[in-house]
Amino acid sequence: MARMSLVRSLAVVAMLTPSMNARAANTDPDWPCIQRKVPQLSLGQIWNGPELPPAAQDFSKVPAVSTLVEEVAARRMPIAEAQKKIKDFAASLPAEQLAPK
Repeated sequence: MARMSLVRSLAVVAMLTPSMNARAANTDPDWPCIQRKVPQLSLGQIWNGPELPPAAQDFSKVPAVSTLVEEVAARRMPIAEAQKKIKDFAASLPAEQLAPK
């Protein structure tokens, strides 16, 4: 009889423990915060470095860059291969388009 009482007590404790932990974790009414879809991000939202040089400001309109981005953004491409493609592309750029080191 005592064994059955112990089993019941443990079952009650096991059932109550997750709900007590869940209540303690959700004390902030603003969490999780609302994630609004932003269809387009401006450069200022992503880049906080120095102003881009004029040669690099319209880089997204260059067909070779668009093609490269599509290739390296594919999840099936290994990171090492993507890095090599980016380095090869950067090496093919004229000197005036390269950032000073």
